[in-house]
Amino acid sequence: MSITALIEEAKQAYTVARLDCGDALLPPANEAAVTAIGVVLAYPVPGELREVYRVHGGQQSVCSIPNQFFHQHLTNGDIGYQS
Repeated sequence: MSITALIEEAKQAYTVARLDCGDALLPPANEAAVTAIGVVLAYPVPGELREVYRVHGGQQSVCSIPNQFFHQHLTNGDIGYQS
């Protein structure tokens, strides 16, 4: 499954769960912006992360409550994942 499809699937699951996490997602980042991130970090942005930025260029923080799509708010136990 592509990263684009995975993000879309996750957004649909969040909507079903009545989470408004997608409300503040930014539009896709352009290649120059992603390259600039790598320059600032002095590390090239990996291809998989570039693909994420092609879908959404990040997320505007709308509040301090951790209900945002790109914010860690569930533990592995919360989602039933066992390592």
